[in-house]
Amino acid sequence: MQNNRNLNKEIEEGNHFKNMASFKVILFLLLSFVITIETNAQSKMGIAVLDFKAGVGVNQSDVDGMSAMLITYLFDTKRFTIVERTQVNKVISEQGFQRTSLTNQQMVRVGEILNVQKIVVGDVNIINGQYNVDTRILDVQTASIEATAGETWTQGTLYRSTIQKLSQTLVSKIKFPTYAAPSSAPQSMPNAGKVVTLYGYLQVYPTDIGDFSTEPKNVIDGINRTAGYGFNDWRLPTNEELEAMQANIKEIGGMQSGLYMVVGLSYSNRAHVRLVTTGKPIVEKEAEQKRIAEENERIAAENRRRAEEQAVAERQRAAERAEAERQRQEEQRRIAEERRIAEERRKAEERKKLEPGVIINGVTWAAFNVGSRGTFVNNPEDYGNYYSWEEAKTACPEGWRLPTEDEFCKLDNVLCKKQGFYRYEIENKWGKRNGVNGVPFGIGDNTIFLPAAGYFNIYRSGVNYFGEYACYWTSTERPFFNGRDAYALDCRLDLTEFRVLGAEKTDRMSVRCVKK
Repeated sequence: MQNNRNLNKEIEEGNHFKNMASFKVILFLLLSFVITIETNAQSKMGIAVLDFKAGVGVNQSDVDGMSAMLITYLFDTKRFTIVERTQVNKVISEQGFQRTSLTNQQMVRVGEILNVQKIVVGDVNIINGQYNVDTRILDVQTASIEATAGETWTQGTLYRSTIQKLSQTLVSKIKFPTYAAPSSAPQSMPNAGKVVTLYGYLQVYPTDIGDFSTEPKNVIDGINRTAGYGFNDWRLPTNEELEAMQANIKEIGGMQSGLYMVVGLSYSNRAHVRLVTTGKPIVEKEAEQKRIAEENERIAAENRRRAEEQAVAERQRAAERAEAERQRQEEQRRIAEERRIAEERRKAEERKKLEPGVIINGVTWAAFNVGSRGTFVNNPEDYGNYYSWEEAKTACPEGWRLPTEDEFCKLDNVLCKKQGFYRYEIENKWGKRNGVNGVPFGIGDNTIFLPAAGYFNIYRSGVNYFGEYACYWTSTERPFFNGRDAYALDCRLDLTEFRVLGAEKTDRMSVRCVKK
């Protein structure tokens, strides 16, 4: 009896342990199911698609159909919890907003009421026969445009596949929150939960980040944006890097059984993802960036210092050049002033010498033409004023008079050769004085210069033949034409001889005087 009781007790205890084991299995499966549901629920993003806005050449009904297609394709990705359009329009109406002209702030308000993370809006236009759809993703939390996408197709063609492509582009650009999978590494692994460096260059992420059928770019980007475990360039491993990880399972904290994803391959089923990097830790990068920035600033400061030194040197050189130029100009002015004074002195001495007149063949000639009535000009080459014959008779300064025809004729130191009636010819000998054309008469110091001032003729306006004719009145009347004419010296640059001939008394010519 005692033995039976012991046996029954052992059976009861065995059943008890069996029941406990079954209960633990059931509890584990239940917890796994709950965790899976929770993870799936957390991984889905709340989103609302607003009615697209009809633009140029597009009906609103067509646009509504496009936004409905987009909702369908977004829902098929199983990554979103999408709010019904009727619910969206109800909130817009309750807030008193206009569906076709919502501002960013109004869209954010709608998203907050609907409790979604993202808002999708779009515009449709027909330009040059082509549909153009431009969509934007608005982040409700930051109230900023997170991403944009657009597609174009020819008017009249089917566009369902284009809308599907647009949805794929949008999904690839949306920033999904990341959820790190719990580590499957046994607790006995010494480096579990730590970044391990293999072979001195390959850093391995502490855990798998999940199972995926395609490369989880958004998840990886999220990890890198937050500088997971101190690095911001995590990526999928290559085949060689995966082999190195599998050869060092214990060192990297363990790996799951099954297929792991590597870069550059596609997968028909889901694969585990463990990330690697060969880059530097973000701390080292920041230190390197800081060092580079400091070095750049040092170089910039050095360049600024050199530029300032060059600028100072250039200003100094410019000042020296300016001073040299000032001194040069000052020297030129000094030399010019000395020359001017010397020239004035020379002219004054020459005038003093010439003022008494020049004796040629017993006749004392003035060395200057008559300027204003009763005065001589300053220089022998100055033209002076122009006078009619009647004015010329009284134009000479006191002690001087108008020369006769014979006195002009004798200027050449030879007797004039008479031709016809009271016409004389003398030898042509044109010259220059201080750049002025004229006729010199006399020998050596006893020389006068008659400048070619031209003359006024009543039949022509203004002065004629500047620099070509030297015309001077004599005091001798011509005994013809009832006293209309008087004799004058006529020297022309285009003739080989000079003449003393008759001219109408109304002509206006230069006056050269002789001593009374």
